[in-house]
Amino acid sequence: MIESVRSRHKAGPETKISEKNVVIIGAGRVAAPLVEYLHRDKSIGITVACEKTELGEGLAESYRGIENVYINAVENSNSLQELISKADVVVSILPANLHPIVAKACINEGTHMVTASYMGDEIKDLHQAAVNSGVTILNEIGLDPGIDHLLALECIQEAKAAGGRITSFESFCGGLPAPEFSDNPLRYKFSWSPRAALLNTVSSAR
Repeated sequence: MIESVRSRHKAGPETKISEKNVVIIGAGRVAAPLVEYLHRDKSIGITVACEKTELGEGLAESYRGIENVYINAVENSNSLQELISKADVVVSILPANLHPIVAKACINEGTHMVTASYMGDEIKDLHQAAVNSGVTILNEIGLDPGIDHLLALECIQEAKAAGGRITSFESFCGGLPAPEFSDNPLRYKFSWSPRAALLNTVSSAR
């Protein structure tokens, strides 16, 4: 059994039976917009799993019908496996170094996985295992990385189609907030891991 403090805030009688079950692992800053978006479709059952129960509980209180589950993905692989076995899709919004743990469990259970993080070497190494299991592990589909890459490519292709030549390209993707909201030394509005944001400034790009 999952070691958990489960709480489901019951919806009214008009609630439809869930046709798809989505498990969101992690309840940090980006969880709320994701839950809000998925919650619009009443045919989707949503479970938020996190080791910080107060974060999951806050989401469960804000969006009726959301299930909040305590889980420590690192220390209890059996609980993670059991949780994933009940999902159609898993969205991992844990720190990037923990995605491989979730990905391996998804492959074992034949469950698809989505993450907005950059695809690290450990995830790449799981490619063939995922293919063999018929599992899709989709990475880099958030704003950054993701939408910014698509818009950048569109811009570059349009310039080349018009006879232009690209000599340099810089992307600031959401990094230029209003002055009153950037009152830190970096003048940057952090909505995700500050450490990851800083590491990305020295990462190579292609």
